[in-house]
Amino acid sequence: MTRRLRPAIAATGLLLLGCGETVFRSGLPAGGAPLGYTERWHDSLFFGTVESRRPEPLGSICPRGWSEVRISSSFLAGLLAWSTLGIYTPTEVTVVCAAPSGIYTGAPGEVPLAQPCR
Repeated sequence: MTRRLRPAIAATGLLLLGCGETVFRSGLPAGGAPLGYTERWHDSLFFGTVESRRPEPLGSICPRGWSEVRISSSFLAGLLAWSTLGIYTPTEVTVVCAAPSGIYTGAPGEVPLAQPCR
């Protein structure tokens, strides 16, 4: 392999790292995100198939119910997953709790969150 080809292959690999996002909605009106649950890192192993620790139940995070859960992969998380060959695969998780009963803050999805891909 020539010396000129190696940087091109490395640059192509970095360009292929992209952002992905999955959004789950419960149908309840969106309230706000609790402290510490906006773009929180969630650690997993082997391309996300094995949890590194037990996940926290949504009932303890949002006692009145949850409205939205966003799971995304940032550039840094993708770079870490790529550099460890998928052994360590972090993701960013954002939890949005449901609005208190009797308070309407908008339909689910009307409260825009910051875009995870920057």
